[in-house]
Amino acid sequence: MKMEKSSYEKTSFALARRIVLLFFFLVFIPLAVLTGLLFREEYILKHNDKKILLTSMMEEHLSVSQEEIEKEQQFLKLLFFTETHFLESQNFLKRWASERKSVEIFHIRHAYAGSYLCDYSSLSYMVGKRRGYFQAKMEPGKSFAVVMSKDNKKITFLQRDQQGGIWAESYAFDSWSEFLAPHPQGLVQYKVFVTFDPTALEAQKKSKKQFTTIKHRDKKFDVSVQTFPLMPFEACYFLPKSFGISGIPEFYNKLSIIVVILFCVGLLITFFILPQFTKPFKQLFEIMQQAGRGNLKTRFEPKRFGFEVNEVGKSFNEMMDNLDYYIVSEREQRAVKEQLKKELELGRAVQKNMLGIPAENSFYQAAVFFRSAKEVGGDFFDFFPMDDAMHKVMFLVADTSGKGLDACLFSLSMRSILRAFSKNEISLATLAQRANDVYLRDSEKSQMFITAWIAIFDTQTKILEYCNLGHNPPLLAKKGKEIVLLNPTGIAFGVDAYSEVKTEKIQIQSGDKLLLYTDGISEAFNKKHEQFSFDRLEQIFTLKKELSPEKILKEITTELNRFCAKAPISDDQTLIVLEFN
Repeated sequence: MKMEKSSYEKTSFALARRIVLLFFFLVFIPLAVLTGLLFREEYILKHNDKKILLTSMMEEHLSVSQEEIEKEQQFLKLLFFTETHFLESQNFLKRWASERKSVEIFHIRHAYAGSYLCDYSSLSYMVGKRRGYFQAKMEPGKSFAVVMSKDNKKITFLQRDQQGGIWAESYAFDSWSEFLAPHPQGLVQYKVFVTFDPTALEAQKKSKKQFTTIKHRDKKFDVSVQTFPLMPFEACYFLPKSFGISGIPEFYNKLSIIVVILFCVGLLITFFILPQFTKPFKQLFEIMQQAGRGNLKTRFEPKRFGFEVNEVGKSFNEMMDNLDYYIVSEREQRAVKEQLKKELELGRAVQKNMLGIPAENSFYQAAVFFRSAKEVGGDFFDFFPMDDAMHKVMFLVADTSGKGLDACLFSLSMRSILRAFSKNEISLATLAQRANDVYLRDSEKSQMFITAWIAIFDTQTKILEYCNLGHNPPLLAKKGKEIVLLNPTGIAFGVDAYSEVKTEKIQIQSGDKLLLYTDGISEAFNKKHEQFSFDRLEQIFTLKKELSPEKILKEITTELNRFCAKAPISDDQTLIVLEFN
């Protein structure tokens, strides 16, 4: 039960996780993406507003600076027409400088050898001093210029007069530049200020962007540089990084609250409805556990909230029905196979008894080897006397086409036919002809044929008469002579009716040996699909022909087993060695 509970809990957790992930991917992520896109759009709009604002401010400051330059030109030109005695009066220029909040109003003229001296000034101590710096700043051909002092603390306006001299008015740079500061006040929520700080100017110049983020006075600003025509300086416009965004807009607050509420509601629904969805899983797990313990009658019952689990349960029920059917069928088939196996074993025992080794006699000795490819085979052999006095003995080895039970039945049928006709005092040719006629009638539809080597040995005259009906040629080892092949003399049983049967006769001497076999010996294959071959069989028999039948048989079968190794037997194998006394 512990294992079942664990499986159920794992399934419940997996289902809950799927629902949460589904909600996350279908609701939460799209809302998050939408929020991000809205924020991006807001950022782009505010950035554009920032550019428009700074552009407007810069245009206004350019206009103001141009007005100031025009006013200075008019004032300095006015000094051209001032009477000399007014200019020589120290109080006149000093009063004007005080009213205009300038540092100094002065005039310089060419004295000698490229030297320029101050002849009029609102500051008395400056009269008579060299002022060549300002002359150097006046470009040739220009009548007006604006220059900065060497220490960047004063700004001076220069106007060339008709006599080649220069009228000038100097202001403290900090006080003069304040005229730019008041203009952006009140335009936006945050204060925009202007600075002429060289460090800030240099940092912004290094960037190729219109706006550069700079940390100034422990705050981040978007900075842009403006160059003023005719002015010897540049200005940095500082706008706070958070310009135009006063916290998250109300729309975003509402959207975030909606996302959180949806997420919480989804979780609540998941954990309240989850038990209803997991009940079918629980039942399916329990039924599978019962089936695993051997209860094949258990079945799944569909549930209301089963959905796809009901389909799985339906498939499970079909599987259990099929499994139950297959088990019953397998049991029935197994019973049939067991019965057939018993019958085949019985048939094998019967065949083995019928193909027994001939009884001991004074006319010949025999050693027999028989091995079927299946439980029963189509090879057969026989040794039996044709009369009670044993004046004549019939030798027989045959091979029925095919293997298994059919071949066994036909081989036993032919054995019985030959034994029946052998009791009649007829010739070997007639016996073979009549046996073929009977076999043709019995096996007409089976199309199975039988190759056979049949011989009648006359124990008194020592003459061996034989006929070879399509069978592998036996090997006769004449004592002191070469091997003789007993070649075919006719076609196999069951192929066609015989018009005549040809027989051969050979004189047998004491010590002659006869090797009978079927094609299961000569055509046996090893794992390399190589044949044992007739030549190999003949070679062994030739080398070992002086041995006893049992030893010759052992030599051949040993080499056969070595050659074939563990390769499967493809055909029935029969091997007989006879030695005549």
